[in-house]
Amino acid sequence: MPTSPGSHRVFFMPLVRALAERGHKVTVLNALKPLEGEHPNIVQIRHGVTHANPDNIDLFALRLEPMKIFDVFASICRLMAQDFYNDPPIKALYEKRDEFDLIILDHIIGEAGLPFVHERTYITINPAPMDPIQSAHLGNLQNPAYVGNMIEDYTRPFSIGSRLQKQFPHLPPFSDIIRNQSLALMNSHFSLEFPYPVVPNQIQVGGMHLRPGNPLPEDIDEFLSGSSPVVYMSLGSMLNSSIMPEAAKQAFFSAFEKLPFKVIWKFEQEPPKPLRNVLMKSWLPQQDVLAHPNVKVFIYHCGWLGSQEAVYHGTGIVCLPLFGDQIKNAVALENLGVAVRLEWSSVTEEAILAAVYEVMNNS
Repeated sequence: MPTSPGSHRVFFMPLVRALAERGHKVTVLNALKPLEGEHPNIVQIRHGVTHANPDNIDLFALRLEPMKIFDVFASICRLMAQDFYNDPPIKALYEKRDEFDLIILDHIIGEAGLPFVHERTYITINPAPMDPIQSAHLGNLQNPAYVGNMIEDYTRPFSIGSRLQKQFPHLPPFSDIIRNQSLALMNSHFSLEFPYPVVPNQIQVGGMHLRPGNPLPEDIDEFLSGSSPVVYMSLGSMLNSSIMPEAAKQAFFSAFEKLPFKVIWKFEQEPPKPLRNVLMKSWLPQQDVLAHPNVKVFIYHCGWLGSQEAVYHGTGIVCLPLFGDQIKNAVALENLGVAVRLEWSSVTEEAILAAVYEVMNNS
């Protein structure tokens, strides 16, 4: 039961496919357009609760008031709790929940799915690194003196409990349902994180989605081929390069025009002007691009999946964290010596060029 961000689906679809290939029938409930060409044992159901879709959240508008991100996501959770079980595909699946041997629930913004899993065998899957909150539900309290939270400054709980409790008055406290999970899968790996303790039913599956590169579309492969190093820029599935602040956008345009390298950029709209050495695409097969031997620098928002992919494919990193775990990820990658960090508050042509050259010359 994943939520809306495309990156979440990228992470646990390999698990879905592996289960299907082993003979299990897997139903995936998601707000995104179903993927084509999947295993016949995979049933994809698209629901209409899209409050967490990136089109409905302007994260760039929150960069000057970062604490408001928590109000935004609290509001999203309230709306999802209110609308979730009024959605016909969700209602139909809820009535058939006894038919499932196991339910897998997204740990992030997954509270609306708790009525599904009450008194049933379920596990959670977290596309982010270890979250102390998820850890505490399993009885593994983390010491805040040395284990930070993914959302460290958040002091209020999501106020969705009362809405779900009203709709399902027979349920026990949600904290009891959460503690009843049989297993917690975490997209963690000791090589990229600071130390922390785990208990036996916390399983690190970090990098589960990583794979060698596949052949690229002809136009992309032709652009990347040759003797020129390539810079790849993408802000992931939740952020759009095309709506970044205008000053930052112009800084990237100017910097990329001055680079003696090629640039391939995930840019979601028609570019305002053509750039001589830049290929802009609304979508790019990220792992296949990162796997190309000419791609030397990856400029991105420091999302966790992209961080793992860059390290796996040996690509140098320039990171621009914006919210959530991205800042923590940037600190960890800097500490490992594999990334150069820029700040949105001071993105200039000069800063971009300096960061790209540093990574290009030292990675």
